Amino acid sequence: MWCAVKPSSGNYTMPRGSEPCVLSTPVVVTSSLAVASGSEDGSMAIISGNLNTQLFDVRGDLTSLTLTDLILEKGKSDGWGGGFRVDSGRLHLIRSIVRLCEATLSGGAASMTRGAVLTLEGSTLESNTARGSYGGGITSGTGSKIQVRGGLKTSISINRALIGGGVFLDQETPDHPGASLEVSGAGTQL
Repeated sequence: MWCAVKPSSGNYTMPRGSEPCVLSTPVVVTSSLAVASGSEDGSMAIISGNLNTQLFDVRGDLTSLTLTDLILEKGKSDGWGGGFRVDSGRLHLIRSIVRLCEATLSGGAASMTRGAVLTLEGSTLESNTARGSYGGGITSGTGSKIQVRGGLKTSISINRALIGGGVFLDQETPDHPGASLEVSGAGTQL
């Protein structure tokens, strides 16, 4: 099972209804990693930081993390991205819930920087907090992009921050490109 070893690349399935997978350190993704709940009956598998650690750190232009049918909760960072910090890579959440994560600076659930891409399909980001300043749900920095698609409803609610409770998009300046938000696909809702 993925949780026992926590490899940072490959394709893995976690059994539904199993005990939560509690992380003691962030999973550092440096290539491609996909984790999903199994197809059996039962509630979605849970990955938790137990409010002691960030969940995933995705680094580099060719890195990607895809999470399907999972509950991702209680990630904590003493900086950026309580649940996820994505630097130039890709994060794809499909029918997943990110909740109860916190960052002392920005991006309670996720911090996207340096051209990172976050794709949300039928996912929920709720009750996340950025204690410092920006993006209780998501902070999206220099040249980063948030895509909402898949013909499903995505919800970003009950997140808290001083600025941008749900989402904070960095603005464009003469020195760097800003962040963007794109909603596409028939039936997609945000």
